[in-house]
Amino acid sequence: EKRALYASYRSELLTINSAQEVSVNVSSKNPGSEIDDQDLLQEIKNDVDRTRRDFEYFRRPATKAALVALLFVYAKLNPGVRYVQGMNEIAAVLLYVMSAETDPETDAFWCFSEMMAEIKDGFMQALDHSGEGVYGMVEEISQMLRSYDAQLARHLARAELSLFVFVLRWCTVLFAQDATLPDVLRLWDSFIADPNRYGFVVHVCVAVILGKREELLATDKQFELAEACHEI
Repeated sequence: EKRALYASYRSELLTINSAQEVSVNVSSKNPGSEIDDQDLLQEIKNDVDRTRRDFEYFRRPATKAALVALLFVYAKLNPGVRYVQGMNEIAAVLLYVMSAETDPETDAFWCFSEMMAEIKDGFMQALDHSGEGVYGMVEEISQMLRSYDAQLARHLARAELSLFVFVLRWCTVLFAQDATLPDVLRLWDSFIADPNRYGFVVHVCVAVILGKREELLATDKQFELAEACHEI
């Protein structure tokens, strides 16, 4: 059973005490990895501490411990991907959705693993500056914007505002870091149901930009344009 399998992974890699403090288990098989594991754990903890602090649920020690644990286990089981900032936002949404289940951490871990199998390209540095994965999505958004609103596209180009600056994050974490949690849940319903597997994200990105058309056309200052696009 997958719940038992995750429990075995976690107990082998981590210890969580009664105060919900997470620590790395020293491996007798690979003792030299302890420093790397400690660094990885601290990186995850730092990001989890900043995750959705406006929600009381995510300020609970038990929630933070569960989020840290599932991200650490995922990173150890997937060394080609490991952990990258932003994964905490994805995992947090899934943990929140699963919070009514009997074992939310485990269920969120397996959902996160399945989801990452489809969106991990955006987190992998090996695909930087290639036409694959999320970079291909950014280019598709640029082309679509030119098609739907050439005037706005030219305006952004003259201001030397690259869509890459803000669209990359939208595509990588599926708006989990920028939209409110209720809005993220509604968006993800559509993204996950999309038969093209997240292709709908491109259309939502274009819709968000078009929805800010008047605000964007009202200024040619790069900083103000970027600020407007970051505020969904």
